[in-house]
Amino acid sequence: TLKDLDREFSLYDVAIVTRATQAKILGLKNRGHLGPGAKGDVAVYDLDPTKVDISSNPDLVEKAFSAALYTFKDGEIVVKDGEVIAAPQGSTIWVKVKSLEEMMPLIEEDLKEMWKHYTVSLSNYPVQMEYLPKSEMIEVGA
Repeated sequence: TLKDLDREFSLYDVAIVTRATQAKILGLKNRGHLGPGAKGDVAVYDLDPTKVDISSNPDLVEKAFSAALYTFKDGEIVVKDGEVIAAPQGSTIWVKVKSLEEMMPLIEEDLKEMWKHYTVSLSNYPVQMEYLPKSEMIEVGA
């Protein structure tokens, strides 16, 4: 909990640690910021640091961060006053590893051998694109 932290985080630190850092680590250039080209995923909390001394009210901060006042997903309001008002189709983010394509025949050979003793077929594991109505590909090299 917040009370157990041994260092003080500013609200800026909280935003970086909980949003921007994950997006950066995952290589999601359109997330974790509010700049041009961003997806518009934003959480608004009922907490005004100009009216309340947040450093002496950890319970208030914890309560505020446990339920967003508003949540925007792709720029659309999905939570208002703490209540879910919309559930739009989300995106599936997947990774395409460039150098893996040339290695796939060898990998599949090994996997087929290993899968001989499984009750679920190896062909059941790949997900076809028609099952990903909103997908975002991240292309990386290995």
